[in-house]
Amino acid sequence: MTAVDPTLLGPVAGQTSSQMQARMRAVLPSGWFAERGADPVSPTPVLDAVLAGQATAWVAIFAQLQAVFAQTRLASASGGHLEMISADFFGPALGRGAGEFDDAYRARIRAALLPTRATRDALALTLSTLAQIDWRIVEPSRTADTGVISNAAGMNAAGGYGIGPMRYGSRSLDYGFLVEGWSDSTTATGLRTDRWTPATFIDGSGSMHLVGPFSVRTQSGAVLAEPAGWNLIADSLGWNDFLYGSGQPVTSTQALLSGSQVMSCAVAEGDTAGPSVSIAAGSAAAVASLWLLLPQDPGCVSAALTCDDSGQSLSTAADMTRRGVWQRISLPLPGRAAPRTVRLRLMLVGQGTTIPPVLTQCWQFEPGTAVTSFIPTRSGPALRAADHIGTVAQPMTTTLGIGAICATVASAIPAATRCGVRLIQY
Repeated sequence: MTAVDPTLLGPVAGQTSSQMQARMRAVLPSGWFAERGADPVSPTPVLDAVLAGQATAWVAIFAQLQAVFAQTRLASASGGHLEMISADFFGPALGRGAGEFDDAYRARIRAALLPTRATRDALALTLSTLAQIDWRIVEPSRTADTGVISNAAGMNAAGGYGIGPMRYGSRSLDYGFLVEGWSDSTTATGLRTDRWTPATFIDGSGSMHLVGPFSVRTQSGAVLAEPAGWNLIADSLGWNDFLYGSGQPVTSTQALLSGSQVMSCAVAEGDTAGPSVSIAAGSAAAVASLWLLLPQDPGCVSAALTCDDSGQSLSTAADMTRRGVWQRISLPLPGRAAPRTVRLRLMLVGQGTTIPPVLTQCWQFEPGTAVTSFIPTRSGPALRAADHIGTVAQPMTTTLGIGAICATVASAIPAATRCGVRLIQY
């Protein structure tokens, strides 16, 4: 009997039945059956039939086991198995939304399983559940909240001692913070939305603005109401998950969304590869988009958003007649049979020796077939909740329930954490 390679034993993921049959045939003792020679006709048809039947069953069973195993983990489960996982932990409280994709639903389940606690983000999210109130959180040891000693002529955008109504506390109290609440002036005009996440809109001058939860947005003279959406790019504001290519993140007064960095892309003679980013895109149809500012100088002769998707290269060109103003380029991507990873890239073509840089900002990759308002992201994919616009019969005069609000704040803080909360009521 010949020695058997241990790697020949047992099924292997992705193996076909013919490959499995060959492996089974290889471990049979030599001399028991005639060996196949140069003749294409097998000398052992009965043996081949028996092995083929066993191999087909083995491969099918192993493939089924692999599929079942994938459904036992939140990261790889799909379809109705995600609903089963959610029901195991949360009962009927966390159902799938209408038309919600697996990736988005999985992210909500993960967030509910591992909620952030005792952090600024957790507190802000908790406060956002109290409708009709806008909030401001101040940490006494965070200069972005308190500012520094300055004066009205200084360049301290955060304000500070001597500039406006700032809030201060004691650094001797660990984890101390202050919370201010006030009525939403937009709501007081008679309209409100139950959107519980921040969202963006473009004003009449072409600038982008970020507004808080429950704020009604208007764009092009009309109320902006959108369905829920996701941006699957993990860090669309900080550029940390990007390859810069010819780009460099900079602070610019020309930024479309003020307060966040733009990518300044150098353009050279010929083709220039700008910034790019890889995205776990799932299998559904999606739309990629970015905002672009072309210089007035005609040295940049072409700009395009390109995408490598499942071996296929797709692209959308910018309008080269629109210079000196921000424009949005969008690229629809078809659905695929299986989840895939795609790469987005900004490609530029220059002509000449001295070409001003091209600015880009606000990249987005969203499941669906339509491009929607930009969703800022910092440390992972982010959700923009749906807008449901309603009316308020009377201008709102909110009386804050101190006890109820303090209880809501406390729900975001573990009992073992020593925190100080001071609620300021107007």
